[in-house]
Amino acid sequence: GGSAPSLAQGADTNGSGVSILLELARLFSSLYSGSRTQPAYSLVFLLSGGGKLNYAGTKRWLDEHLDLDAASDVLSKVKYVLCLDSLGKDGGLKFHVSKPPKEGSDGAVFFENLRSVSAALYPDLPAPEIIHKKINLADELFAWEHERFSIRRLPAFTVSHLSNPKALDRQTILDTPASISTKVLERNTRLLAEALACSLYPRMEAAAGGEAAGCSGQLFAGSWQPKESSLAGWLNLVTSYPRHPTLISDKNSELTKSLTSALARYVQDVSTVTGHPDRREPEFALYDTPSAVMNIYRVKPAVFDLLLSIVICSYLAVLYLILQNSTTILSVLS
Repeated sequence: GGSAPSLAQGADTNGSGVSILLELARLFSSLYSGSRTQPAYSLVFLLSGGGKLNYAGTKRWLDEHLDLDAASDVLSKVKYVLCLDSLGKDGGLKFHVSKPPKEGSDGAVFFENLRSVSAALYPDLPAPEIIHKKINLADELFAWEHERFSIRRLPAFTVSHLSNPKALDRQTILDTPASISTKVLERNTRLLAEALACSLYPRMEAAAGGEAAGCSGQLFAGSWQPKESSLAGWLNLVTSYPRHPTLISDKNSELTKSLTSALARYVQDVSTVTGHPDRREPEFALYDTPSAVMNIYRVKPAVFDLLLSIVICSYLAVLYLILQNSTTILSVLS
């Protein structure tokens, strides 16, 4: 997308994550709207841009709530941060962490719930696995978005079908909606929704006989189940506009307005935070030309230049010899 901003669709990376987040907001809004089903915890949904710019949008949002706004208590009692990245293609889920969660912690409980739900609903699917990668502050770019939260001492992890953050699937403009499976999106949404529900409602982990049997994943079934049509609609919304930071850094961006409107249908207190590069010490630069004409010129190969040089040199050598021996030549002709 950096070389062609107007073509930056990013269906899997990370349109799939945005689509699942919006679907999760739709599913849990029904639970939070009822007084009897409202859990004791709050869910905060964050859509951030600038992922290719070292997660600049996430950094700006964290700075807003941790440094700039002293009255904000959004991040005062965070149990864990769940980042969604590249979840639109088949494969087992990978649980990327900078520090393995301690046994019994909220992050560890969520992971165990995810494994239990996966085994109960999709026994043929490879079980989710933890991939531990320490944050290397010497690197110019973070590997995953959760690292932005981890360096601020917030427990966070990223769920993805990719094992390697440098996979080619994350760096191509050929990442189009045609490569995404809505069935996989529906499956991953169901897994994440059920695991989150078991974390919000601990009693769901108890089996019918009263013995602890893990999370069985039976809440979002039937009419409550994630819908492929809904996920396809979210994906079409996200990929209908290019999402290069140059194009969405303005509050008047059509995509920003559309996503804000979509999220406002299911959650309360939706707000937008706009970030711009620091003029004194900019970490990145944004240009206001989303598209330009590229000229391609076809040139002769280097061998042609070599042959042409040999011909010219030969011609000049012959001409030089003629001039040097012009008297001899004239006498012979006479």
